[in-house]
Amino acid sequence: MAALAARYLERGAATWSPRTLALYRDLVTRDLAGLGTTKAAHVTTADVSALVATYAKKRARGHQVRRSLSALFNFAADEGLRPHGENPTAGVKPFREKKTERYLQTVEVARLLAALATAERTGLPPAPSRARARVTGATAKHRPPSADVPVPADPVAVAIIRFALLTGFRRAEVLTLMWAEADAEAGVVRQRAKGLDVAGHVSGEALAVLVGVPRIVRSPFDFPSLADPMKPPHRGRRRAARTARPRRRAGPAASSASLRAGSRAPPPSGRT
Repeated sequence: MAALAARYLERGAATWSPRTLALYRDLVTRDLAGLGTTKAAHVTTADVSALVATYAKKRARGHQVRRSLSALFNFAADEGLRPHGENPTAGVKPFREKKTERYLQTVEVARLLAALATAERTGLPPAPSRARARVTGATAKHRPPSADVPVPADPVAVAIIRFALLTGFRRAEVLTLMWAEADAEAGVVRQRAKGLDVAGHVSGEALAVLVGVPRIVRSPFDFPSLADPMKPPHRGRRRAARTARPRRRAGPAASSASLRAGSRAPPPSGRT
């Protein structure tokens, strides 16, 4: 299996995107290690079922493992290592999923926009899960007076959240958006992500967000990385964007998918 997986990754490297290649390499090296010493022709449905069952608490990962194994055994059949039509993953039932939809309500959108304005102007206190514990006792004097003072959020990180909220663009579409893909006069922005490449109209408020972002010379990105303006944002501004989020309230937590759905959601009808 290990040699088969290596050949599979080598073939995929010619056509897959870097992100897909990294995902499959991670699956092969970490998740499929249990089958590494087994020959592809000897792997049974029971072996695959036992491996997938270990992801009962990480079902999304379990689905990825099952799909990658299915593709790997199809490749093994093409290589003549297994008969066609005898994929051991065929008899493995996927985990049952409960599909839910989460839309931001009007009051939540207003609260989010207010929190963004506060974060940009004066800053927000860190979320409880990210706040540093207060030191007491002999070492308390070493705590700087400014430790609990909010710091204004990175305005570009705030702009990222605002733009996602106003357009419904996916996270990857926002983070990789380039100046050449936005036409302020026509009110059109091109979307590129997951095979999608279309030009769509956006609101004047969304365009105003783009126009208000300081443009870095020679950087092609609307929201460039702090470390390297020639690349889209990675950890720096994503961390700043987390700081700009409002504190979590009771009820289901909002995510980037909630922002995307909320911008296209129907008028509030009490649905949560």
